[in-house]
Amino acid sequence: MPRHLRLKAPCGLPSTALLPRPHVNNRITRFKLSLQYLVPPTYSTPDVLDTCLSADFILLLLSSTVEVPESSLNTLRSILSQGTPSIIPIVANLTFHSNPKMRAEVRKSHLTYIQQYIPTAERVFAADDRGEASTVMRMVCTGIPVGIRWREQRSYLLPEGWRWDADEGKVVCWGTIRGKPLEVDRLIHLPSYGDFQIDKVILITNGVLISDMFFTRRRHEQGKDIDGC
Repeated sequence: MPRHLRLKAPCGLPSTALLPRPHVNNRITRFKLSLQYLVPPTYSTPDVLDTCLSADFILLLLSSTVEVPESSLNTLRSILSQGTPSIIPIVANLTFHSNPKMRAEVRKSHLTYIQQYIPTAERVFAADDRGEASTVMRMVCTGIPVGIRWREQRSYLLPEGWRWDADEGKVVCWGTIRGKPLEVDRLIHLPSYGDFQIDKVILITNGVLISDMFFTRRRHEQGKDIDGC
């Protein structure tokens, strides 16, 4: 099962600072692990919160030259209120400061600032330091993600794609099942679309658990429980 990283750049960094495109898979041969980078379609608070729902780790990118705007701070508060997995604070453009003493002061200042909101943060990593970037990658690949209780108590799907099956007259959706095992006899909720009955589930085990699900429309009033997706 791949680990999911949520990339967040709320603190003065442009969107171009996030190089991976949405849902990009990256195989780390050294640790024999697959990582999937999740980037929200926009940087609005609802899109950021939706992206964080399925993340195992959040890489919080900070700028060493630009002050944190109020809008980004509100987004961070919203993420913390929703419930978060492991958060790794990273500062970018640290080499912009040529004086080593100034770089140390900037790093210390960022750590003090972020600890106001994330008391468990012990260190701020430098994005432009190759050694520290390797440390972050090791933490992500070998660390145990902190689970979110309300998320782990139900099954949900991180979708990777969908298609319309003309022969069946149904929608086929596939992705990674997280949380509890998915029950076929329950309804599943697709945000912005409604509740659906699962017609069938096909599991393919090749290192990653993939679900190929056929949906038919069915209302919640029919009395079945709903799994979130």
